[in-house]
Amino acid sequence: MKNNIISSKLLLLLPLLLLPLMICNGSYLNYADALTKSILFFEGQRSGYLPQDQRMNWRGHSGLSDGWQVNVDLTGGYYDAGDNVKFNFPMAFTTTLLAWSVIEFGENMPSAELRNALVAIRWSTDYLLKTVSQPNRIFVQDELLWGAAWLRRATQGDGYLSYIQENRQTLGADDNIDEFGWENKHAGLNVLVSKVRFSPS
Repeated sequence: MKNNIISSKLLLLLPLLLLPLMICNGSYLNYADALTKSILFFEGQRSGYLPQDQRMNWRGHSGLSDGWQVNVDLTGGYYDAGDNVKFNFPMAFTTTLLAWSVIEFGENMPSAELRNALVAIRWSTDYLLKTVSQPNRIFVQDELLWGAAWLRRATQGDGYLSYIQENRQTLGADDNIDEFGWENKHAGLNVLVSKVRFSPS
């Protein structure tokens, strides 16, 4: 009786023991479908004026005023992590890897997917080139004013206040502010600077 129970348990466990072997056998994986969906993912992250052949037609144009504060067209590129921020460093890395994949494996890709991959690369590189379109200038946006306000508070250095005053317009601090969060810290900047002005200690 005890041997029968052990045998029954082994028979039940056998499929579980063989499962890793079945998973490792990649013959049932559809790599063409994975490639299609991987490239389609890029289309879902597009920023700017979307083309007529955009396959993710639930997406609309976005980020159309990117760069207007400095009179430069910075539309295009890709968002990061499903939000509305374009991080150039990860975008450049991702674009490099996508381009490398096309260099190494492009001749094995279906022609439609090769075209989609090239369009995805172009979408990113067109935007990245806009960020360096003027001699000796790179267009980026960072938390420079927020950082300057905290450095002023920590060091009492007046140079940080001067920096804020000189750059507040071009970095958007004079805009109408109705929010405060990780992506827009101008309201917090105004509070920090007000504290310096009205209670300098």
